[in-house]
Parts: sequence; C-alpha cells; structure tokens
Amino acid sequence: MRRALSLLAIGCAGLAAGCGGDADSDEEEIRRVVRDFATAVAAGNGERACRQLTGTGQRELVEAVTAAFPDPGDVGCEEAVGELSNDMAPERKTALLNPKVRDVEIVSDSAEVRLAGLGRPVRLSREDGNWQVAGSDVAG
Repeated sequence: MRRALSLLAIGCAGLAAGCGGDADSDEEEIRRVVRDFATAVAAGNGERACRQLTGTGQRELVEAVTAAFPDPGDVGCEEAVGELSNDMAPERKTALLNPKVRDVEIVSDSAEVRLAGLGRPVRLSREDGNWQVAGSDVAG
C-alpha cells in the first residue's frame, strides 16, 4: 500500500496561470524551488515542503496519505510530508537530499524539471508571479 502511495504521493492536478518573466531568472527560481522541495520532503520538513506546493498540490498530498496509511488521524500537509519521509527508501532519501537537476523545460507559466533518479518530471506552475510545485513523484 505504501508503494502505491509513493506513486500517488504528490501527483497534483492542473497548472495555474500567472505572470511572465525572464527565462534565465525563471530557470534559476525553478531549480531552487525543486531542490528545496526535494530536500524538504526527504528530510521530513513539512513546513518547508508545503510552502513549495500549490494549494491543490497540498490537498492532493494529504488525500494520498490519508488513503494509503492506516488510521493516519487528522493529517495536514506538514504531517503528510513527515509520513512520506518516514516511509521513503533510504537510497531515495539520500538521492533527494542532494538532488541533481537534469533538464528544465519552461512553457509560459508551467514548467517540467527532470531530476536524476525520478521517472516522471516535477511539474511546476507560476502562481502570483512565483513558481510552485504542482505535481511530483519525489516520494516514489
């Protein structure tokens, strides 16, 4: 069941529209957000990880943890990240604590980032001028 959660962990839907920006500074911000998110999830730092997620991403993360873990109780985004980190394979955790960005693709107000060791790209959207994670399988 926990492996199923890993696949669903942060599979967030929808990309939101936002403001335009400079491609170089966008790529730098996107890289920073993805690295911060990956390391926060691996470290179990729910506060930091949840700041990087869109609102939809936070809700879907909580729903995935609630569905996958037996009797998780009243779980918010921060607690859900803690559950994911506690359940993460040690080699995955080690890789995410030092994430290696392989490719960044930006199209308007959405982006995809490929990290070494992840099968699917991390999806981001720009909301209110800031890039946030809209979907990822980093917990997988």
